[in-house]
Amino acid sequence: MKPRYIIDVSFSQDDEDRGSLSKDAFNFSTKGDYWLLSTNNYQVKKEHFKALGFNNLNLKSNSNLSVQDKTLFRYPKLDLPRQKVDLLKEKYNCKVIRDSSKADIHIISLKFIESLITQEWRSSITFNDTFKILKFMKESGFLSQSGLEKVKSMIADIPRDAMISFNLRYIPHSGYNNIWIKMDAIRNKVSDFIENNKFRTESRDFILESANVSNFNKLLQTKAQIVIDTEVCDIIDKDLAVLDVSEYDSIQSMIRSSDIENRSLALEMISNCNISKSYDVVSGLFYWNYDWLKSTNNWNTINVKAFRKRMKPYAGSYGTSIISAFNNYLNLLERDNMLTQYAVDKTKKLLYDTLLNTLIGKSADVFSISLDDLKIKDRLKDKILPND
Repeated sequence: MKPRYIIDVSFSQDDEDRGSLSKDAFNFSTKGDYWLLSTNNYQVKKEHFKALGFNNLNLKSNSNLSVQDKTLFRYPKLDLPRQKVDLLKEKYNCKVIRDSSKADIHIISLKFIESLITQEWRSSITFNDTFKILKFMKESGFLSQSGLEKVKSMIADIPRDAMISFNLRYIPHSGYNNIWIKMDAIRNKVSDFIENNKFRTESRDFILESANVSNFNKLLQTKAQIVIDTEVCDIIDKDLAVLDVSEYDSIQSMIRSSDIENRSLALEMISNCNISKSYDVVSGLFYWNYDWLKSTNNWNTINVKAFRKRMKPYAGSYGTSIISAFNNYLNLLERDNMLTQYAVDKTKKLLYDTLLNTLIGKSADVFSISLDDLKIKDRLKDKILPND
């Protein structure tokens, strides 16, 4: 966690030296926010915890987690139904308390952490890289005297450990004159310098706004063991049945049955299994058969509601007529660290048999590609988990 400063450089034609950057071109500010990390990801993942400042020793897997006779504190936004907590208390003699300072275990969720973090479509750079950019602007003759004084003042005020959101802004104006052309050329040269030096390698920032600093620091400074809500759910679910991949097609047949009792029974099966160990089966059935599952007589029962809450990212009416539906499913699994070889192969075959069939599959008129020719992108290859 580092202090975050903002430098906006505006390239207008209203400069005192008519074509160089004056002090008015630089807007230097800070809101008291903190930079947490830069990433290409859209959501917070467990792999980000170390960079976010959490002690990895507190974030243990469920194989090392014991709640026997422990006191628990629940943070908001948990995918942990009260009914499951009651089962936990009954089986392991643990209890939930309201005083976080007295709890042995703090239960958090990725949703709660995300609620404290602002995601911005830009990435910050270090003080050293910022200094290099400003030095380039000085040595290239892009600064007027007042602009140079402003740059010196900013450098003096920025902590050396800070991260800087350095933005090149263009202020539109009427007419195309020599001054406009010169300012546009300066902007392009500075932009090229930044790009060529690869100061930015990620596309977005995770920012901790000043209003959330207190709550975030409470998590960082606690001496209690911190665990993710899904890990607690896994303790509760460990004695439940695991749905094998060989059962996928038969359960899907039940879901797509014209008999509502069969559909309801299938929904009961996937709602009351060991979800983590059946994830590639359960997620696929829920994702691709959502409308069928809604048409059941137990859609609004307590246990199904709890299941639906946990699987909410996979909810929706996803047809097979657009490629984004297939992309989205595998990206969700990768985000959840649940991308198995079975899920990849099953999705590839579904894509080939449906969307691609008439285009390049067996029913195609001219072009033909085999199922084996469908390759997954390299960015996902290393994320594929072997089938158990």
